[in-house]
Amino acid sequence: MKKKLKVLFLGNSDNVNLKLCMWSRNIGVDAFLWRMDEGGRGNPMEYAPDLFEHGNPDWVIGAEKSNKQLIISTLIKSRDIDYINKNFDVVIISGKRALIFSLKIKLPKLLVPVGYEVCYLLDKTSILKTLKRILYHPKFVFEIYLNFVSLIALKSLNGIFDSFEHNFRIYKHFNLEKILYPKSIGEDCEKVRKLVDKKTIQALEKETAKAKKVFLWFSRLNYRNLSSPNYKGVDLFLKALEDILPLLENGEVLVYIGKHGIDTEPFIELAKKSPVYHYIRWREHLEYPKLLSYLSLKNAILFTDFGKNNSGVSGIGRDALVLGTVTINSCTDKATTLQYGKPAPKNYASTPKEITEQIYRLLGMSDEKFRNCQNRNKQYSDTHMDYKNYLKWFYQDVEKVINSAL
Repeated sequence: MKKKLKVLFLGNSDNVNLKLCMWSRNIGVDAFLWRMDEGGRGNPMEYAPDLFEHGNPDWVIGAEKSNKQLIISTLIKSRDIDYINKNFDVVIISGKRALIFSLKIKLPKLLVPVGYEVCYLLDKTSILKTLKRILYHPKFVFEIYLNFVSLIALKSLNGIFDSFEHNFRIYKHFNLEKILYPKSIGEDCEKVRKLVDKKTIQALEKETAKAKKVFLWFSRLNYRNLSSPNYKGVDLFLKALEDILPLLENGEVLVYIGKHGIDTEPFIELAKKSPVYHYIRWREHLEYPKLLSYLSLKNAILFTDFGKNNSGVSGIGRDALVLGTVTINSCTDKATTLQYGKPAPKNYASTPKEITEQIYRLLGMSDEKFRNCQNRNKQYSDTHMDYKNYLKWFYQDVEKVINSAL
């Protein structure tokens, strides 16, 4: 970089900005994190407990915003906004609340979306349905307002770092393609591997010892709207499980599904109608170290997302590559090349039949070949995803965003 930038990472959904900020500071960038109320996996204690167990480090600044404060920030320029405008060179945003809060920031701004900040904007809701929701749930008015402000804030950006093809049609719809940088987020491979919860993995190994393979679904249970960018294809996974029912009945395969997503309750009801329901081991939304423990099982196969909208490596897909987890999904060479410069190892499927075929192919592998698949995933992540390589081109693109805003 030509000069030492002072960078503000605003918001922290899924700990994306925490990671970027930590990595940036590791290479000498003057970087700071401003947390918002992200909840879930935006909790820094899940990723860096050693740094946050006694409070925030000095490079974590600002204060989280209540809903009232968030609305006010969209109407008038606050002291916080003045402080940001005067003290930083560029703002990197993660999360919907941070995107909304950024509306009146005048610096070069770029968004690193985890998905939902963008993909909800084109979900089709009829006027009648919207009016009914407002009538029975007055708080929905607040949601509508924030979605409206999100769109305005999105159009005020100078750059968007996003490689998810299901969001591309949204950027095209709102004429934002010219500021799109189709890249994905990197990872600290060594740190992720160290975060695996040893007690959890030991317990899981005992629990699954008799099974040949352990199937995992911990992506969101979003399936009812096939045209939505939120669609994950868990309904296709359920149909594929029905095709291998005998393997579930004899205990050769165990299945774990996480209760997480906008269609969780409807999916559970759908699953109850299936003959595989009694073989599903349901899990509540897992803390990050425990999630990594499931992915680290030596006989695990992860299923992440299916369908034409799900062609790239998602958050859990990154963790899987880093840990070596063999994965079946709809990732394509085109998408992963766009994300990381080279095609990632894959076991492609996009229909129940193709999922079933991949299942039987992997079940038929020798232990040695299966371990080779795991090792290829790790090698790929070390070479193409690790932050030490990732940050080089990340900050090249940040410089482009800054120059385009001048």
